[in-house]
Amino acid sequence: MNKTLTRVLTVFVLLLAVVLLLSLAACGKEEAPAVTEAPAAPAATEAPAAQTAAPAEEAAEEPSAQPETVEGLFVSASKGFRFEYDPAYIALSNPADNAVIYPTGDVELPFCSVSLIPGSSAVDYLKEMSAAALEELGDAVKTMPGEPADAGVEGRQVYFISFTYDSFEAEGTVVCAYYAEDLPGGDIVVYNSTALEGDTAVADGIVKTAIETFQKD
Repeated sequence: MNKTLTRVLTVFVLLLAVVLLLSLAACGKEEAPAVTEAPAAPAATEAPAAQTAAPAEEAAEEPSAQPETVEGLFVSASKGFRFEYDPAYIALSNPADNAVIYPTGDVELPFCSVSLIPGSSAVDYLKEMSAAALEELGDAVKTMPGEPADAGVEGRQVYFISFTYDSFEAEGTVVCAYYAEDLPGGDIVVYNSTALEGDTAVADGIVKTAIETFQKD
């Protein structure tokens, strides 16, 4: 009798265990969709939007058509100015469409630049340039810029400053001169020459020609 009761209880326990296992399996199947629902659909739909935006951005960055250039004449199409230079030199446009002239054929000293910028006045610009140079160069400055002086260009408001500083990279003393001119429209044109001490004649000549031939469209 006891053996029979024991067997019945054993079978009952086994059946109960099977029922519990089946219940757990059913619960697992019901919870499975919650896991598969986790990947969000918007992530898949955002990708095409990003892909379609890229061509539009690339098109916007394409350079505009450049006008025909004349040898020995620098033309800034976006800034609307021009000036003459020796065609034997290299004339380049910087990202702001201002001019940089390299007379030796190499992108190094000496060089000159001509830039059209907005500003309050040529004198104020030169004062700010002077202060910035002193702050940046510090003890490397050998001769101070001083106050902006009249450049003596007849009939025009052109002022200048110049200073020298020791340069480890240039292996010598650099002479830097800035000329700034007030234009009728309110803009300022800035002419710069930078060269090693004792080798400034070519750079000075480029700036002189640029000032004499500068025209605003």
